[in-house]
Amino acid sequence: MSKNFWETERLLLRAVEPDDWEVHYHWDMDSDMMRNLSELYFPHGKASVKKWAEDAALHDPTGDKFHMEIELKVTQEVIGVLSGKLKDRRSGHFEYGIAIRDDFKRNGYATEAILCIMRFYFDEMRCQKCTVQMHGLNLGSIKLHEALGFIKEGEIRRAIYTMGTYHANLYYGMTIEEYHERYN
Repeated sequence: MSKNFWETERLLLRAVEPDDWEVHYHWDMDSDMMRNLSELYFPHGKASVKKWAEDAALHDPTGDKFHMEIELKVTQEVIGVLSGKLKDRRSGHFEYGIAIRDDFKRNGYATEAILCIMRFYFDEMRCQKCTVQMHGLNLGSIKLHEALGFIKEGEIRRAIYTMGTYHANLYYGMTIEEYHERYN
């Protein structure tokens, strides 16, 4: 068993490395992924993505905000990203976002990464609540979070406009008690 907290059975959650630029450059060409995460952006040039990866690799992580690459341990291939932040230190509230590359979806990788970050914030940072936000058109994320035991807490109708129509913005949450009841 690994002594690295950021390793799961199949994954390593790690900082960005300069060589990660190429994965992100090609991934940024996936318009559906971009819409699911936030919005459709103009294309980035290779030099811009290289600079982003170089800058991100030099950025020291903090306990309040993070961005990690999700790497398969067996092949050392970057299959996704996980980012988030401590939303409110006083109330112990954190949030995260996750994206898995299409070729690697529906293999349980998102679940492994999410449970690792939840364990960190609940068991190491004394947080008591996790909230995730997603677009109503992101059916994969909705199914994932419901399967993990998150409860739908809110919906803001017509908050997102993409592909010629409006979509809801959804909020799901899990408390530390719900997490421990389900995963400990």
